Parts: sequence; C-alpha cells; structure tokens
Amino acid sequence: MAVWRSYFSFSIYLPKSAEYGKQALNYTQLAGDSSQRCLTMHGYTMILGENRQFCPSLAYFNDAIRLANRLSGTNNLMLANLTMSSILIEKDDYPQMISRARQALLIASRLSDQDAVFRANAIIGAALTKLNRSD
Repeated sequence: MAVWRSYFSFSIYLPKSAEYGKQALNYTQLAGDSSQRCLTMHGYTMILGENRQFCPSLAYFNDAIRLANRLSGTNNLMLANLTMSSILIEKDDYPQMISRARQALLIASRLSDQDAVFRANAIIGAALTKLNRSD
C-alpha cells in the first residue's frame, strides 16, 4: 500500500495514480480490511480531486465517511472531512465546506491533533472569506 500512496504525490502521474489507487481499493475490499479500505478510499478520492473529477471524488468521500462512522474510526472520519472540505472549495460549496471542516475540528480538538485543528480553522476561515463574512 505504501508504494501507491507515494505515487500519488507526483501530479505528473495522475492517470497512473488513479489506476493504481483503484486497484488498491479493490484489494482492500477483497482482503476485507475495512479500516485499510477507509484509508485507501481517502487516498483514491484525493487523486480523483486532483484530476478534477469532483463528483466521483465526493461520492467516495461519502462512502469513506459512512465506513468510518461504522468503524468508529475517528481519525479516518476527521481526515475524510478535512480532505472533503478541501475538495468542496473547488466546487464553490462554501456552506458544506464549513460544515465538514467544523465536524473535523470537533474530532481534531478531541484528539488534540493540533495540525488538524489548524487545518480545519484555516479551511473555515478561507470559506468564510469567500462568503465575505466572519463567524
């Protein structure tokens, strides 16, 4: 799994990354490892977002969030909400972006994950700036 994740970091390889990400997703389903599947979905959705395939990306994020909720995977849930809010900025869906970032912020605060708290607050601030208001 680590090989395909590092592959994602090079935007020049996005088509191959998407192909390998989909294969990894299929492998996690075959293996029956729900926690790893959630993480793999997260990585795959990031690639779809980078490819500007926002509708499929958001659909996979929703699946990842449902799976994380079933698993009580708070870290997975936090990451999915944070990254989903980053994708939503590309769709100019600022209210949903704020909602997702706030959900992530609650979890990040509970987990004392200062990086995630900072990221969630930055996303909320960016969305509020786009909406031309403060909260």
